[in-house]
Amino acid sequence: MSRIVQMHEGGLPQRRGDIVFIHGVGSDYDNAWRYDRHDQASSWPRWFSGSHPDLGVWSIDYEADIFDWKRFSMPGDERAINLLAQLKANKLGARPLIFVAHSMGGLLVKRILFEEWQPGNESIVTGATKGIVFLATPHKGSSVASVAQGFFGSRLLGKNVGELKLDEPALTILNVWFRKLVAYRGIKVLAFSENQRFRRVIVVPRSSANPEIAGVDFIPVDANHTTICKPDKGGLVATRVHDFVEACLRLAKGPNRRPDGDRHLLDAKIKHAADQLVSAFLNLDDEMLQHLRTLNDFKAGWSKMQRNSVANAVETFSYRHQWIDTIHKSMHTLREALEVQKEVHPDDLDVIESLYKSGLALLGDLNGYECKATPFPSIQAMSEFIRIIRSRAPAAAEIQRVVKRAEDLQMLLSPALLQDLRDRLDVLTENHRRRYAEA
Repeated sequence: MSRIVQMHEGGLPQRRGDIVFIHGVGSDYDNAWRYDRHDQASSWPRWFSGSHPDLGVWSIDYEADIFDWKRFSMPGDERAINLLAQLKANKLGARPLIFVAHSMGGLLVKRILFEEWQPGNESIVTGATKGIVFLATPHKGSSVASVAQGFFGSRLLGKNVGELKLDEPALTILNVWFRKLVAYRGIKVLAFSENQRFRRVIVVPRSSANPEIAGVDFIPVDANHTTICKPDKGGLVATRVHDFVEACLRLAKGPNRRPDGDRHLLDAKIKHAADQLVSAFLNLDDEMLQHLRTLNDFKAGWSKMQRNSVANAVETFSYRHQWIDTIHKSMHTLREALEVQKEVHPDDLDVIESLYKSGLALLGDLNGYECKATPFPSIQAMSEFIRIIRSRAPAAAEIQRVVKRAEDLQMLLSPALLQDLRDRLDVLTENHRRRYAEA
């Protein structure tokens, strides 16, 4: 059973924001954060709330057993959907939101954002997220989890641990997607890595704890995997997190105001969004065609090196979510323009509306593809296909199933639709050229 626990009584209705702590494997919402296990007041979320009365402080509790003999544990994607619903039920997303996550909790935060960031979903939690603190989060997995699965087997280990194997393809995909989300949404990130052994091992090595995001502070700490999330009030981790939270809240302060006050700037913003929208669809179509050719060129008798080359091509393509992200961003700008019609030139309204509806229809068609612009129904399915290619020559039927899905996906972007998008963009371009030539 999972729940979100408010770590102090009451909470200001007009508080500046909400801080959400989320623990890792083998712990719970309170004990994970205590530097003195006999003193409840030493729990980080509890003393943090005492020193920040103008913030809401919450801690997520969920089943994260190392072994699965106690009870059935949810897979990571299902747990993310469950917690996303609970965050929304607690109105977490109505104010600036900052996550503090330890170990697997950091992967869960990324999965929560991923599950919400799908075509057709309203990005309440994602839109409110201003910062994330990662404490020894295995962005690339952990060799400890790999060894544990090999020793105990996947049936004994909890699903949470089984998903943390080193270089797990699903984690790589999630990490690449997350980097793009951070760049697009302007989410601030702070990351710490453990520098001491726990039971003779570094559980999450520095290379895996590093999210590899440009401009992000990545700080090694004199702590092991279990003590890194139990800082004392004057320590490095607590001090840096305090400063990080304040910086995130300062950036989020006040309502978002449109920087384009006059018609000329608004026109330029709309034109840029329309250019980006059409360009993204054209690039997406071109890359899907290349992807389809790669799959069609595959031969069952290829060598291991050739199979790896195909697997790398499939994997690389599957990371390319930027065109879908660009479409989302452009659609947001066009929707804003439609919501303030009195500020938009009347000649442009029909064109903007038709571009927006075309984009909306395509995103709806792509909604069933969890990996966005790939022929795979899920990250897990893609990971399994890549494993097969790398380990053996796949059967013809396995290749054909993927080729068929790729063909179906590409048919969504028909030549007629792409030409229609180009024509509408030409109309908008001509409107702007004529309008400013006359001025």
